[in-house]
Amino acid sequence: MRLSFSPPRLAQRLSFDLVFLAFALILAMLIALVLWRGDRTYPYVKSSSLPESGLVSADTRQLAFAFNREMDRASVEAGFSIEPAAAGRFSWIGKRMAYSFEEPLEYRQDYQIRLVEVRDSNGVPLPESYEASFSVPRPALFYIGLAGSEADRLMRYSFEDGSRTPLSPPGYRVADYRLDAKHSQAYLLARSPDGSEEPSLYSMDLGGGPLRLRVDGRKFRTFDFQASPDGRLLAVSQGRLKQIGEFQSVEPGAIELMETESGKWRSFWWRQLYPSPFYFSSDSRFLLGIDYSDDTLILPLEEDRSQMVQIGSYSGLHGFSHDGKSILLSQEEVAFAEGDLLLRGADGQTRTLLSEAGQIFAPAFDPTDRWVYFLFSQLGAGGYEKLFHLHRHDLLSGENEPLVSDPGYAQGYFDLSPRGDRIALERYSVPEGAEFDYSPLELLARQTPELWFMDTQTLKMKPLGIQGKKPRLE
Repeated sequence: MRLSFSPPRLAQRLSFDLVFLAFALILAMLIALVLWRGDRTYPYVKSSSLPESGLVSADTRQLAFAFNREMDRASVEAGFSIEPAAAGRFSWIGKRMAYSFEEPLEYRQDYQIRLVEVRDSNGVPLPESYEASFSVPRPALFYIGLAGSEADRLMRYSFEDGSRTPLSPPGYRVADYRLDAKHSQAYLLARSPDGSEEPSLYSMDLGGGPLRLRVDGRKFRTFDFQASPDGRLLAVSQGRLKQIGEFQSVEPGAIELMETESGKWRSFWWRQLYPSPFYFSSDSRFLLGIDYSDDTLILPLEEDRSQMVQIGSYSGLHGFSHDGKSILLSQEEVAFAEGDLLLRGADGQTRTLLSEAGQIFAPAFDPTDRWVYFLFSQLGAGGYEKLFHLHRHDLLSGENEPLVSDPGYAQGYFDLSPRGDRIALERYSVPEGAEFDYSPLELLARQTPELWFMDTQTLKMKPLGIQGKKPRLE
């Protein structure tokens, strides 16, 4: 076989290779130049937690702002202003800054936010000041209706004109709900119109729009769900349903986290928590729960075992204070015959707030973290007395003050307003001579509650004329 080659073709190949090498060299030099000089694009605010409607609930604890790049944090904090003044503190995670309010916002108030003379970590300034505004509307009340066309629907009551507006669509039987931090979204645990007995979890824009299925009740049972204070996450404890012949069982589940903006799910890294209860910390960085070893744990949302805190073994936990420094716990012994209300402080020490024979129910901090409100049923020689009367404990003086002690009524679920100036309550009529074998909760299950509200300064109560349950104040 005779081999031959063409010098012109070889020259063409050599020429192409030289051009390619030159292009690669120029590109490498450009990349090196950019890396040496740094990224000189202007910084800007990519997004914020402010809703498009511009309406923010008075109990909003935090506003968040995401930048397109790392910032000079000192310049951002110095250049941040809010008018009228609303005291708060700054916190950072990467390119995201949060401003946490120290006190609830004012009702019926317009606020203006500005960022001026702000620089990124390379000293590059914002090309112009950033401005945003929001308003806090007059307070309102959310609840689940129980009568007529309101039955099993999420409702909103206006304190301004007394109007009652259905929020959830007809046909969906709402069993429970949560509101996000901005009160722009609601998460509903509801049975669908198809007659399914196991409720599904939905999300809903309170400004209007259809329900969005988040957890299918035909496949999973939802035990509990909580929205994070910063509005970025929804935590759901759920178990998979399994059909065994004619019977349905629930496989042990765990807590799943949904990113509210994208709808993406991810598993919480600690898989041994009981399905309920669990709570977010005020800065949305930790979960408080009880694991299967009956240990109460504070767990970081991102896996970092060095930040785990083991508190001890308690029969009940009731969440963090608004400043994130304290935790409410309870200890009940001998089938609710004895009840201790406990406070774990920032120093890691636990002290007893109340120790009485009876049942403690639903303790909660007020917005100032000075008071703890709770329901208490006293156990006397002849059985339970003073059914679910409302009390508050002064954390400064240590005094316990009964607020509502009408023997003809028992109080059920209650909620404090963002400013702590009023309380909404379920009230149940107690028939004279009513008896129950085990717990006062049996009585509440047999009665239809009415909604009342109370002024925390005057302690005067007023009925709203509404049959409803699970009131939440805006």
